[in-house]
Amino acid sequence: HRQMLARTVTKDEFNERVGFMHDKIDKQRNQIRRLKQEFKRSKKNRRESVTRRLQESAFSCENGWCTANEEAKYLFPNGIVVGQMNEQCSYGDSIFSVDVEGTNCPSGDGSVVLGGIKNEASGYGSIIVGGENNNVTSNWSAVLMGHENKVSGQHAIVFGGFNNKAPAESCIIFGGRNNMATGMDSMIFGGF
Repeated sequence: HRQMLARTVTKDEFNERVGFMHDKIDKQRNQIRRLKQEFKRSKKNRRESVTRRLQESAFSCENGWCTANEEAKYLFPNGIVVGQMNEQCSYGDSIFSVDVEGTNCPSGDGSVVLGGIKNEASGYGSIIVGGENNNVTSNWSAVLMGHENKVSGQHAIVFGGFNNKAPAESCIIFGGRNNMATGMDSMIFGGF
């Protein structure tokens, strides 16, 4: 059998221990009080910061629509995609795309693809507006609507139609089917 030895604590020892415990409790209370004050300051600062950011914001939002500040100008140096992102596209710099299905690809720097499906503008500063399966590979060239049109000549434009090709520089095709503008500064008006 183990014997428990009881030790008698003197009144002074007891008071010392109680005093020690009171000191610990007081320190904990002070720490809790400081934390509460710090939390209140932090909460107030956060509220002021959010309010300040909203007041300085370039947009105001209501019912899910945000309106831009009329006096501000906006700079988007890398590009904007409205709608769906095309996972297979290697987007160029300073591009703009409106893409409902996520199939358009403005891969050329400064290129623009507005609407349509499966359109690719890979030339520098090239533009495609609408249509389907249109392709612009040259710089400063465009396809406006149509289907399966290809532009590879610089400064060339195809206005709609089907399967038209513009490989020459500064050529223009106005609609039609299966046309090819092979001469520099040439023009084709419709037909096939």
